[in-house]
Amino acid sequence: MSYLKVELVRTNCVFVLQIENPTDTLRRLAMFFQDNNVLLNDFNLHRYQDGTAMIIANCQVDKLRNDAINSLLHLLPGVVKVQRMEGK
Repeated sequence: MSYLKVELVRTNCVFVLQIENPTDTLRRLAMFFQDNNVLLNDFNLHRYQDGTAMIIANCQVDKLRNDAINSLLHLLPGVVKVQRMEGK
């Protein structure tokens, strides 16, 4: 009997998100990160006076799913803009 060993390599990346309606969008983001097995290292929220906010999420994502996570974040209701920066 042979065994197949699969190793998932996680990469560090930072997502910078511009969001509107922060309370509802934060709930959706928390569920999204949990459902997609994204490990959060650091999470910063900066709220503006006009009601929008910027989130900086330092996280670890499976290397093979990095592009898929980025495109799915664009589809989340309340997310206006997503920028991804990859770490070393």
